[in-house]
Amino acid sequence: MSPPALSRHKSLGLAAEVEDSASKPGARASTVYLGLRDAILTHALTPGTKLPEDELGEVYSVSRTIVRSALQSLAHDRLVTLEPNRGAFVAQPTKTEAREGFEARLAKLKQERPALSWLRNRDARWASRSK
Repeated sequence: MSPPALSRHKSLGLAAEVEDSASKPGARASTVYLGLRDAILTHALTPGTKLPEDELGEVYSVSRTIVRSALQSLAHDRLVTLEPNRGAFVAQPTKTEAREGFEARLAKLKQERPALSWLRNRDARWASRSK
């Protein structure tokens, strides 16, 4: 990740939470994990972006050990890929993984559609009663 990307990431306010977290390493790693996860899921960090441990440590004001722990957790969740002797990168989903994600979101929308329809009809019924 280049310095402009890190500064943009820092300007999102994602690193500010580290200062408020407990001094326990697990809590700090969790805060780094959550901040990076949110940045990845909202595409503030795009697929293929390099995630240098030293720069992330500066952004989050934590040691590289804590950053490494957060990156390991993100790799376990398949949001980050760890490449030996190269570092960590935001994962780039394959076409199959992207299709599966789209299908999962579509299935969820189909499950929610009846509830949304019911709510709209309920609102329409209430509107017709108040006339």
